[in-house]
Amino acid sequence: TTIEEHILHEIRSRVSIATGGLTMSGGLGPNFRLAKIAADQKKPNGQFRIGATRDQVLAFLKYLPCRKVGGIGRVLEHKLRAAFQIETCGDLLEKLPYIYHCCTPKLSQFLHQVALGIQLQDDSNQQQSMSIGNEQTFAATCNHKELSAKLWDLCEIVANRIAHHPAGYPRKCAIKLKHANFKVFTKTATEIAPVLTARAIFTRLEPLLDAHLRSSSSSIKIRLMGVRLFDFDKERQYLGTDGLPRGQQTIDTAFKNLVTKQSCSEWKPPTIDEIDTSVIAELPPDLRLELESQMKPMTKKNPKQPLQSANRKQKITATNPYPFFQKRPRRTGTDPSSSYDQQQQQLMNRLTEMGFAPTRINNVFASEKGRNILSSFQSRDPFPMIVELLLASSSSD
Repeated sequence: TTIEEHILHEIRSRVSIATGGLTMSGGLGPNFRLAKIAADQKKPNGQFRIGATRDQVLAFLKYLPCRKVGGIGRVLEHKLRAAFQIETCGDLLEKLPYIYHCCTPKLSQFLHQVALGIQLQDDSNQQQSMSIGNEQTFAATCNHKELSAKLWDLCEIVANRIAHHPAGYPRKCAIKLKHANFKVFTKTATEIAPVLTARAIFTRLEPLLDAHLRSSSSSIKIRLMGVRLFDFDKERQYLGTDGLPRGQQTIDTAFKNLVTKQSCSEWKPPTIDEIDTSVIAELPPDLRLELESQMKPMTKKNPKQPLQSANRKQKITATNPYPFFQKRPRRTGTDPSSSYDQQQQQLMNRLTEMGFAPTRINNVFASEKGRNILSSFQSRDPFPMIVELLLASSSSD
């Protein structure tokens, strides 16, 4: 007997003494995955060890059903059997080329590790938990009150874990029951809605427990019970206790913080030197021109004195955008209900405000490209494209 086997036997003996005779099985293996499989080999009161060499591991896995491996459930087992005629881990090892050809890289790498009996050190950290659960083993009983009390304890434990789970809010819950003869039954609540409290979980699962106890024979006792929550609502990830994404404030909270830090009456618009113009310079050309058309150019010497028209037009083509915005609503487009002449006149006024000469604007309107752009009044704002034509015509001159 090795020291590892002696330690495992000592653990099982102490658990039996502390619990008044509760049996447990144990397993030893080169990694956690194989040790967990080994623990199922000598149930209910034994221990099993898988050899540490490569040949011993492959010999053990050759005739092991794939379903015995953690991570391969009923759905994946059915897919492997139907698509590849894979029943055991030995079959999986022989058909790995087909797996890599037909499955996703992540699933293929996982099945490759299963077939070889290996487990990467950071494999458990890479896989995000898709469920929250807890289960407890106890002295076999069929007493309804005792089982209901244990179900409530499990619901409280699982509910406390929801707030710290990053996957969102679970919408389904299930109860797991293991009889004294080691037959396992899993029942899932049919209702689909967020379960966030212990009371909500208990309300859904207690009827399933009652129905199972009524349908089972009175001589059948239950020795293990588990509660599991799954089917997370991913659109509500990372929610805080107030129902908002973590880090997001309500309007009241934001206003209180603003008043605490600085009075509203003391707020002043940013000066020219305080605005980072490189942010606007990195915007797409159409959006940048639209923003520049609404920016009021000011001189640093006299901020109240606007620049001349010629300087405005020269500023539009410069790399640095204007560091001052007009306090007026952004024009996102013309009014579709207005007439064509009114829309064209509004566009003319906007271009004139930017410093373009009316004669040059009319020439662009009369050109073939200009007419095509103006015909799209109802579908999109022609302002950015007209500005590009004006700039192109001025550069060609």
